[in-house]
Amino acid sequence: CSDLPKKQVLKNTEENVDCQESVRIGEERFWLPGREKLSAFFEHQVVDFFRHKEAYERMGIHTLPAILLYGPPGSGKTFAVSKLAEFLRLPCFEANSETVASPYIHQTGKLISELFAKAIQAAPSILIIDEIGYLPVDEAAAFGFFQLIAARYEYRPTILTTNQPFSKWPDVFGDAVIANAIIDRLVHHCDIVKITGHSYRIKGRNIFDDT
Repeated sequence: CSDLPKKQVLKNTEENVDCQESVRIGEERFWLPGREKLSAFFEHQVVDFFRHKEAYERMGIHTLPAILLYGPPGSGKTFAVSKLAEFLRLPCFEANSETVASPYIHQTGKLISELFAKAIQAAPSILIIDEIGYLPVDEAAAFGFFQLIAARYEYRPTILTTNQPFSKWPDVFGDAVIANAIIDRLVHHCDIVKITGHSYRIKGRNIFDDT
């Protein structure tokens, strides 16, 4: 595995952008305070698609590529995705190791199928897979994630967040073959957004060194 492909990375550096209301010109614009580049990315790559879905479909574009937000813990990945989901007012389904894992491979497949079916029934909807790599996943969950990505990556909107580069994914999933298969499908149809900056959780906090 290699790290995130440079050509596919939209670098979202942390900038000092004044918190202000979104400019409304006919239609409400998506806005994340302090994240001007990420706001613009979501506005043009995601919001515009759902806002003008019929026009996109007439051009032969029926779904969005997957989106992977990559950055350190506390950099605002989950917050950004939750705000986007709230803005779109679409049904959102979250998947993680707890929702798809089972000691039995067939049961994992069943859980994946049920989640996929719910997302289809609620279409248009978005599947959010949050914090890949926060904790290692077992074999059943790894297989479940592969099934989920394989079933959706060309057909349904999926947003993922991670704090791990691709080179670490074999460790996360415990299997290099499955990790490479997931990465292969993701990068085929995926916009990768690299988020940099310090953790918002400790920003502005007083940290004392007692050494």
